[in-house]
Amino acid sequence: MGSRQTFLPRRLALYVLSSLDFVFYRDQHNILEVSKSDYDRCISNHPLRNYTRGAGRDIVPLNETRAYYLLDGRGGCFHGMKLSVTVEGPPPPSPPPPPASM
Repeated sequence: MGSRQTFLPRRLALYVLSSLDFVFYRDQHNILEVSKSDYDRCISNHPLRNYTRGAGRDIVPLNETRAYYLLDGRGGCFHGMKLSVTVEGPPPPSPPPPPASM
Protein backbone atom coordinates (compact mmCIF):
# COMPACT_ATOMS: atom_id res chain seq x y z
CA MET A 1 0.00 0.00 0.00
CA GLY A 2 2.56 2.52 -1.11
CA SER A 3 2.35 5.27 -3.65
CA ARG A 4 1.07 2.83 -6.28
CA GLN A 5 -2.21 2.47 -4.37
CA THR A 6 -3.49 5.61 -6.07
CA PHE A 7 -3.80 3.61 -9.29
CA LEU A 8 -6.19 1.13 -7.68
CA PRO A 9 -9.92 1.75 -7.52
CA ARG A 10 -11.31 2.22 -4.02
CA ARG A 11 -13.61 -0.76 -4.52
CA LEU A 12 -12.78 -4.03 -6.30
CA ALA A 13 -14.83 -7.11 -7.15
CA LEU A 14 -12.88 -10.38 -7.17
CA TYR A 15 -13.74 -14.06 -7.13
CA VAL A 16 -13.34 -16.42 -4.18
CA LEU A 17 -9.89 -18.06 -3.89
CA SER A 18 -8.20 -14.96 -5.29
CA SER A 19 -5.61 -13.09 -3.27
CA LEU A 20 -4.26 -9.58 -2.93
CA ASP A 21 -0.50 -9.07 -2.81
CA PHE A 22 0.86 -5.97 -1.09
CA VAL A 23 4.43 -4.67 -1.25
CA PHE A 24 5.31 -1.78 1.06
CA TYR A 25 7.89 -0.39 3.48
CA ARG A 26 7.36 -2.65 6.47
CA ASP A 27 8.47 -0.04 8.99
CA GLN A 28 5.95 2.51 7.65
CA HIS A 29 2.79 0.54 6.77
CA ASN A 30 0.72 -2.50 7.66
CA ILE A 31 -2.28 -4.39 6.26
CA LEU A 32 -5.24 -4.68 8.60
CA GLU A 33 -8.73 -6.00 8.01
CA VAL A 34 -11.34 -4.03 9.93
CA SER A 35 -15.11 -3.73 10.17
CA LYS A 36 -17.03 -1.54 7.71
CA SER A 37 -17.62 1.02 10.44
CA ASP A 38 -13.91 1.18 11.35
CA TYR A 39 -12.99 1.29 7.65
CA ASP A 40 -15.25 4.29 7.08
CA ARG A 41 -13.62 6.15 10.00
CA CYS A 42 -10.03 4.85 9.58
CA ILE A 43 -10.03 3.22 13.00
CA SER A 44 -7.41 0.49 13.38
CA ASN A 45 -7.37 -0.08 17.16
CA HIS A 46 -9.13 -3.47 17.04
CA PRO A 47 -8.55 -5.13 13.66
CA LEU A 48 -10.35 -8.32 12.70
CA ARG A 49 -7.08 -9.60 11.17
CA ASN A 50 -3.54 -8.37 10.77
CA TYR A 51 -2.05 -9.62 7.49
CA THR A 52 1.33 -7.97 8.07
CA ARG A 53 4.05 -10.57 8.49
CA GLY A 54 7.00 -8.20 8.71
CA ALA A 55 8.57 -8.69 5.30
CA GLY A 56 6.75 -5.86 3.51
CA ARG A 57 5.42 -8.38 1.01
CA ASP A 58 2.15 -9.67 2.35
CA ILE A 59 -0.74 -11.66 0.91
CA VAL A 60 -4.42 -11.34 1.81
CA PRO A 61 -6.16 -14.61 0.85
CA LEU A 62 -9.74 -14.07 -0.28
CA ASN A 63 -11.16 -17.45 0.70
CA GLU A 64 -14.70 -16.40 1.57
CA THR A 65 -17.52 -14.82 -0.40
CA ARG A 66 -17.95 -11.54 1.48
CA ALA A 67 -16.73 -7.96 1.77
CA TYR A 68 -13.19 -7.28 3.00
CA TYR A 69 -12.24 -3.87 4.40
CA LEU A 70 -8.47 -3.34 4.40
CA LEU A 71 -6.47 -0.34 5.55
CA ASP A 72 -3.06 0.89 6.60
CA GLY A 73 -3.25 1.17 10.37
CA ARG A 74 -0.19 3.38 10.72
CA GLY A 75 -1.87 6.56 9.56
CA GLY A 76 -1.96 5.94 5.83
CA CYS A 77 -5.71 5.35 5.90
CA PHE A 78 -6.24 9.06 6.55
CA HIS A 79 -4.40 9.69 3.27
CA GLY A 80 -6.51 7.23 1.27
CA MET A 81 -4.54 4.03 1.86
CA LYS A 82 -7.55 1.76 2.25
CA LEU A 83 -9.31 -0.71 0.00
CA SER A 84 -12.76 -2.30 0.00
CA VAL A 85 -13.00 -5.63 -1.82
CA THR A 86 -16.16 -7.60 -2.59
CA VAL A 87 -15.43 -11.29 -3.12
CA GLU A 88 -18.01 -13.08 -5.24
CA GLY A 89 -18.61 -16.73 -6.05
CA PRO A 90 -17.15 -18.05 -9.28
CA PRO A 91 -18.90 -16.90 -12.46
CA PRO A 92 -21.17 -19.39 -14.21
CA PRO A 93 -19.45 -21.38 -16.93
CA SER A 94 -19.62 -20.01 -20.44
CA PRO A 95 -22.28 -21.60 -22.64
CA PRO A 96 -20.96 -24.19 -25.08
CA PRO A 97 -20.41 -23.00 -28.62
CA PRO A 98 -23.20 -23.77 -31.09
CA PRO A 99 -22.74 -26.96 -33.07
CA ALA A 100 -21.00 -26.53 -36.39
CA SER A 101 -23.35 -26.71 -39.35
CA MET A 102 -22.52 -28.76 -42.39
